[in-house]
Amino acid sequence: MWSIRTRCFALLLVKCIPKLCDACSGWFMDNGFRLSARTLDNAPTDWIGHSGTGLLVVPRGHKGALGSRARFGYVGFFPNPGSSTSQAPRIRMAGLNEVGLSCDEQHLDETQYQSPTGDTGVDLPTEHICEWAVMSFRDCAEVRGALEGVRLVRGTTPIGADSGHHYTMRDVSGASLVVEVIDGKVHAYDDFNDGGNTGFGVITNSPPFPWQLEALRLFQAKRVAARPAVGVPGAWYSDERFIRIWMVKSGMPK
Repeated sequence: MWSIRTRCFALLLVKCIPKLCDACSGWFMDNGFRLSARTLDNAPTDWIGHSGTGLLVVPRGHKGALGSRARFGYVGFFPNPGSSTSQAPRIRMAGLNEVGLSCDEQHLDETQYQSPTGDTGVDLPTEHICEWAVMSFRDCAEVRGALEGVRLVRGTTPIGADSGHHYTMRDVSGASLVVEVIDGKVHAYDDFNDGGNTGFGVITNSPPFPWQLEALRLFQAKRVAARPAVGVPGAWYSDERFIRIWMVKSGMPK
């Protein structure tokens, strides 16, 4: 049976992605429901705005990323390739498997992917990263362990080369794993949604994840300073969205 987290997550994805919501952000709520959500904005209009997206359900055993068979069934969103191709659709922007592991793809300007080896069993193109995660792994710890065996290489989108992304996996324990590729090196950051010790359960876009954490920690320090007159960030830049989402989360009932 699908967990509460699974059903709520899928519902929010259905509501947010096709409608091009107001920000490319993701978050994990601070409650026992393990409710997470993400939004999508500024997507290439030729890709999503015009062609649209689809929702795909894939059973266990289906062949997917790296030529492997799916260990878990999963559901996810894919960009509509249009009528000019006969290729079967595959999930890309977001997915969720039957045991509650999710994956989200969000833009990151600083991304510089790894060089391919030419081995199709090792080179993991970016359009298959979320598919690989949700079809293969039970939790964030398993994903972290498997990253050493693959290379994250630049893939394609329906309108050209991948412009650079980072990836967030979340599981039913409340853990998140943020994966970024900077200067050809994979960085995997744990985020246990623990009030800033490892993270805040929030992800947006550039700058990279560690910078966003430090910016929010500085904001928190200002709020408890001798003169704590701190304005609420109101713009849609990623650093201000990161702080604002944390403020909303922290003010909601646990």
